[in-house]
Amino acid sequence: MACSVVTALRCRCRLRGRAVLRLRPLFTASPAAMSSQANHSVLAVADFLALDAGVVVDVRSPCEFEAGHIPGSVNLPLFTNEERAAVGTCYKQQGRQPAVLLGLAAVGPKLALLAREGLALSAATPGKPLRVTCARGGMRSASVAWLLGTVGVPVVVLQGGYKAFRNWSTGAALTAPYRLLLLGGLTGSGKTEVLAALAASGEAVVDLEALGCHRGSSFGSVASSAAQSAEADENGLRVQPRPEQFENELAMALTAAARRAGPTGRIWMEDEAPNLGRCYIPAALYERMRAAPQLMMAIPMEERVAHLQVDYANASADALCAAAERLRKPLGGMKCDEAQQLIRSGDTASAARILLAYYDISYSHTLATKAKHAMRLNFKPGTTAAQAAASLSVAASALDDDVYAACAAVGAAEATERARRTADKKAAKAENALRRRVQGVRREPPPGGWQAAADAHQAIVRNSEQHKEWQRLLDARLRAFEQAAMLARVAMAEHPGIGAVLESDVELCVPAGMPKDLTDV
Repeated sequence: MACSVVTALRCRCRLRGRAVLRLRPLFTASPAAMSSQANHSVLAVADFLALDAGVVVDVRSPCEFEAGHIPGSVNLPLFTNEERAAVGTCYKQQGRQPAVLLGLAAVGPKLALLAREGLALSAATPGKPLRVTCARGGMRSASVAWLLGTVGVPVVVLQGGYKAFRNWSTGAALTAPYRLLLLGGLTGSGKTEVLAALAASGEAVVDLEALGCHRGSSFGSVASSAAQSAEADENGLRVQPRPEQFENELAMALTAAARRAGPTGRIWMEDEAPNLGRCYIPAALYERMRAAPQLMMAIPMEERVAHLQVDYANASADALCAAAERLRKPLGGMKCDEAQQLIRSGDTASAARILLAYYDISYSHTLATKAKHAMRLNFKPGTTAAQAAASLSVAASALDDDVYAACAAVGAAEATERARRTADKKAAKAENALRRRVQGVRREPPPGGWQAAADAHQAIVRNSEQHKEWQRLLDARLRAFEQAAMLARVAMAEHPGIGAVLESDVELCVPAGMPKDLTDV
């Protein structure tokens, strides 16, 4: 819609034959021109989100809004799904002006209702402008902004609309200059509760599992605590957001955490796999996570069993058995059957011990594959989440610039090697396809075949040099972590309350060694 829907409708009623001539200038104005005519501001994404203003009003159709939207926004659709489809079809088949007229006919009867709903939303935040967006920051948002302006509601429009927000949420929001710090630990260590305690103590935290409504395991979709049960469907499974909406929520959470981070600039996250159910961590962020330093919690086995029993106390036996079934192949048929029988008999503690044995092996393999160093804190039985959080905060304060720089260097080397390996695989696949085609006619090597072998030999030599560089980076990271661990021990000695919850001194987790082949990283 353009800036003056009501004026256009009146022109159509008074001078039906000249209506099209009067409508065309209204709908060909640029967003900046419409902004000046409607007397509302247009802001870029960062300024739009940071503005101390009222609710974000998304005027796209319900199906567009459902697919993905700015977190916390309210849908005030200018068109229904059917109306939007009809206008789009008309535009393709008949052109712009007939589509505009069809849109005016659909919107005209709704103007009073839209204005009343806008007034109600504005009343919730008196004196603050509403923030309006549509798909691309064009006619729909400008039209609603004009309409709300006529009833005295101040409005700010998002430049570029939701499309600009998506570009920001998958780009700039993920590469901002904050420092990630990973919280690691074996399954059942209570990392979620410790992250909450860290947030309560003033640390900046992004809880990926909460954003994705999924825990990082086969049991991730099972509703666990009483609070999470409210998010579950009739089968006891948590309902995840759509992948696009997960990315939107993550971008906003990272931005808010970066503002809370303060002088340290650090943001805590749990060490996760690339995906949480159907929600995937964006590649740009996951690369940063792989390069981030890690603090590990070591909790006694029986404490972990008790945590799991509390976490899944409200889960149904059917949901738990279905989650165990998904582990049948890696767990083994006999162990899977035994765990399911124990779950159905109510002996969840014994079932948890079977499953934890599998997860411990899996986590150890993952940690070795990532070739990470980490500082490990061994906690005594009975340590509360708040006590663990206080200990982790003190340990984190010992991580200086050298640690972050050394971790980033190793992470960059890993990313480069993974990219090289991917390129080599594609080249080898193309070479094999060519060889198969040529061998269909003759059996001797195809032209360039010997050169490919020579290139492969050079790759081996190159890898040898890369091994040396890889070892140098690992050694530099190890030295940085050793220095940080020493500083952490000194810092904890000055806090008697923290020393009381540690089973032993701060330990340094060292990878098993340099990968035998860089393709293992």
